[in-house]
Amino acid sequence: MEAEIGVHIDVELGVGVDVDVKMSKIIRSLIRINIAALAYSIYQILMFMEASHIARISNKRRGYKIKAKDKK
Repeated sequence: MEAEIGVHIDVELGVGVDVDVKMSKIIRSLIRINIAALAYSIYQILMFMEASHIARISNKRRGYKIKAKDKK
Protein backbone atom coordinates (compact mmCIF):
# COMPACT_ATOMS: atom_id res chain seq x y z
CA MET A 1 0.00 0.00 0.00
CA GLU A 2 2.80 2.43 0.85
CA ALA A 3 4.44 1.98 -2.54
CA GLU A 4 1.16 2.53 -4.41
CA ILE A 5 0.41 5.70 -2.44
CA GLY A 6 3.93 7.01 -3.13
CA VAL A 7 3.60 6.39 -6.86
CA HIS A 8 0.25 8.17 -6.95
CA ILE A 9 1.63 11.19 -5.10
CA ASP A 10 4.71 11.35 -7.34
CA VAL A 11 2.63 11.18 -10.51
CA GLU A 12 0.22 13.84 -9.26
CA LEU A 13 3.01 16.23 -8.23
CA GLY A 14 5.36 15.68 -11.16
CA VAL A 15 3.41 15.10 -14.36
CA GLY A 16 -0.16 15.61 -13.16
CA VAL A 17 -0.74 19.06 -14.63
CA ASP A 18 0.72 18.25 -18.05
CA VAL A 19 -1.21 15.00 -18.29
CA ASP A 20 -4.43 16.76 -17.26
CA VAL A 21 -3.97 19.45 -19.90
CA LYS A 22 -3.19 16.94 -22.64
CA MET A 23 -6.04 14.66 -21.61
CA SER A 24 -8.51 17.54 -21.53
CA LYS A 25 -7.44 18.56 -25.04
CA ILE A 26 -7.78 14.97 -26.26
CA ILE A 27 -11.17 14.60 -24.57
CA ARG A 28 -12.38 17.89 -26.06
CA SER A 29 -11.32 16.83 -29.55
CA LEU A 30 -12.98 13.43 -29.09
CA ILE A 31 -16.19 15.11 -27.90
CA ARG A 32 -16.11 17.40 -30.94
CA ILE A 33 -15.61 14.38 -33.24
CA ASN A 34 -18.47 12.53 -31.52
CA ILE A 35 -20.82 15.51 -31.83
CA ALA A 36 -19.94 15.89 -35.51
CA ALA A 37 -20.50 12.17 -36.17
CA LEU A 38 -23.78 12.23 -34.25
CA ALA A 39 -25.03 15.26 -36.16
CA TYR A 40 -24.06 13.65 -39.46
CA SER A 41 -25.83 10.40 -38.60
CA ILE A 42 -28.97 12.29 -37.56
CA TYR A 43 -28.77 14.23 -40.84
CA GLN A 44 -28.47 10.96 -42.81
CA ILE A 45 -31.44 9.45 -40.97
CA LEU A 46 -33.56 12.54 -41.64
CA MET A 47 -32.59 12.56 -45.32
CA PHE A 48 -33.46 8.85 -45.60
CA MET A 49 -36.84 9.41 -43.95
CA GLU A 50 -37.52 12.37 -46.22
CA ALA A 51 -36.48 10.37 -49.30
CA SER A 52 -38.76 7.45 -48.36
CA HIS A 53 -41.60 9.90 -47.68
CA ILE A 54 -41.07 11.51 -51.09
CA ALA A 55 -40.99 8.06 -52.68
CA ARG A 56 -44.32 7.19 -51.04
CA ILE A 57 -45.86 10.44 -52.27
CA SER A 58 -44.58 9.93 -55.80
CA ASN A 59 -45.87 6.34 -55.80
CA LYS A 60 -49.30 7.58 -54.76
CA ARG A 61 -49.22 10.19 -57.52
CA ARG A 62 -48.33 7.53 -60.09
CA GLY A 63 -51.27 5.43 -58.98
CA TYR A 64 -49.42 2.70 -57.11
CA LYS A 65 -51.12 1.65 -53.91
CA ILE A 66 -49.71 -0.21 -50.95
CA LYS A 67 -50.56 -3.90 -51.29
CA ALA A 68 -51.76 -4.23 -47.69
CA LYS A 69 -54.60 -1.80 -48.41
CA ASP A 70 -55.52 -3.61 -51.65
CA LYS A 71 -56.05 -6.91 -49.83
CA LYS A 72 -58.87 -5.49 -47.70
